[in-house]
Amino acid sequence: GRGGGGTGEGTIGLRHASARGGPSAGYGAGKGEARREEARGRYDRSIQARTLTAGTVDDNADPKGYEEALAKLADARAGLGIADKLWTIPGPGPRHAAGPRALDVALVIDTTGSMGDELEYLKVEIRDIAEAIAHHFPNVDQRYALVVYRDDGDQYVTRTFDFTGDLDAFQADLADQSANGGGDYPEAMDKAMEATAKLSWRGGETARVTFLVADAPPHANDFDDTLDAVDDLRAKGVAVYPVASSGVAGEAEFMMRAAAMLTGAQYLFLTDDSGVGNPHAEPHIPCYTVEQLAPLMVRAVRSELSGKRVEAEQQFSIRTVGQGQGGVCEAPRKSAKLAR
Repeated sequence: GRGGGGTGEGTIGLRHASARGGPSAGYGAGKGEARREEARGRYDRSIQARTLTAGTVDDNADPKGYEEALAKLADARAGLGIADKLWTIPGPGPRHAAGPRALDVALVIDTTGSMGDELEYLKVEIRDIAEAIAHHFPNVDQRYALVVYRDDGDQYVTRTFDFTGDLDAFQADLADQSANGGGDYPEAMDKAMEATAKLSWRGGETARVTFLVADAPPHANDFDDTLDAVDDLRAKGVAVYPVASSGVAGEAEFMMRAAAMLTGAQYLFLTDDSGVGNPHAEPHIPCYTVEQLAPLMVRAVRSELSGKRVEAEQQFSIRTVGQGQGGVCEAPRKSAKLAR
């Protein structure tokens, strides 16, 4: 089966695209209710789940739209030192056996200072998402891992919490994180993706997903290393779903969309509809639907588990921009409120 993000076949604006070639404990294992209460104590109780809003674009399903976006992102590609050239890339191939019996999800988060407001909401959103996945897929053996990162010279560059089937332990590790450091715009995304590729991913009948939550690109001289790490994940059959946060400019949008394209996933981006965080840049795409982030991320996992694209449910939709079907944009390109 192939995940719901598309084939990954097409073109991306890169200098190169090189080809590289234990059972979990189950939810609730280990610390029990005491650990669960400890984790809840480090969440801001005033923050409600399903607050953040986001849209998504499937560049694998709409290669023509992606090429149009590349033209608009020419300055961003130049800023990353990327030659003005399109290279053909092969599809990622089948990522797992049909009807996977296991799920590995890695959450990779930029925890520099600019992510402060959104990080606190993401803690609550991710907790809600993990619990929803556990509820909807009780027969799928699920594990979660966490990678947080900042930049060289900060308190840490990366911190890694490898896969666990103990949802309470995962939530507690996530609750411990805070935003600080950074300074300049780029961050150590390359180191984070390298750490993600080294996690103890399971093979065989396992759906493998990474959510990369960030608001900045890697440093220009680290772009190749970032791409190589994404290529390593691609070789392992991991789908990388970026979640672009506030402050994302062209360089970050390009890098994150390239990661999704290479791994057959989709590009997710937070929007201003939630009122949380700094202003969110409009992506270089002509059509998308804004919905709650939590159902959107759960839908991405459902797509990976089912091997086919799962469409948005209107009950979670907030507004639509342009017109499209099956991930492909159509004219006209005008924003409109969805009927409730």
